[in-house]
Amino acid sequence: MKLITEKTLIIFGAFTLIALVTFFMVYQLITTQNNEKELSQKQVVQEAKAHFQSMVDARSWNAQYGGVYVKPVNGIKPNPYLKNNTLETKGGETLVKINPAWMTRQISQIANKQGDYHYKITSLKPLNPSNKADYFESQALKYFAINTDQKYFYKFTQDNKSFDFMGALVTKRGCLQCHAHQGYKVGDIRGGIRVSIPLEHHQQRMDFLQEKTKYSIMIVLALAVIVSIIFSLLINLLFQHQERLNQLNEVKNDD
Repeated sequence: MKLITEKTLIIFGAFTLIALVTFFMVYQLITTQNNEKELSQKQVVQEAKAHFQSMVDARSWNAQYGGVYVKPVNGIKPNPYLKNNTLETKGGETLVKINPAWMTRQISQIANKQGDYHYKITSLKPLNPSNKADYFESQALKYFAINTDQKYFYKFTQDNKSFDFMGALVTKRGCLQCHAHQGYKVGDIRGGIRVSIPLEHHQQRMDFLQEKTKYSIMIVLALAVIVSIIFSLLINLLFQHQERLNQLNEVKNDD
């Protein structure tokens, strides 16, 4: 009876230890997967911020000259929502004025046609109807209106096919020549630039990581079962051997 009690306690303790080690290993695998996913998402966010900042820098370059003038080639037309949108040279040539907003729209159109990345300048009170905010953009702009200290808004789509990001555009003094009549003042958030990034490669990486984690967990569980079976067999053999020795000792004592 004593041997049975000791055997039960040893097996129970061993199985408990194996279960704890297995749980810890599975927990570490899942935690590593979640950390990798979080790191990958942070990289996507950082990429979107870099795209947004590049656009802002280009706008700042344009704004420091009060807009730039170009020859009307490739069908480019003046911004119909900008006053004094052309310039007549002494030679009688008409140049088109490109202000920061019009330049942003031109760059966005080129990028949207040539690549997978999507850009859009937008506002809740757009001068250009083409810049009207959609649902996501409205969410972002309303978020900026409430959280005036925040400059970024983003979300991953549920199917993880794209990442939507918006950076806020802060009203500066040079912006008032077009937007003062809308009631904006320096420092107000008057709109934003949307950057949409495809997540095909990101999702492939996440799928690979998920499969790798799943197989690793299966291996850990299988090893735990195998170790448990081997340990159980060894304990049974040891106690059977001990029981035979006890029986032999009892026979000798009886003699």
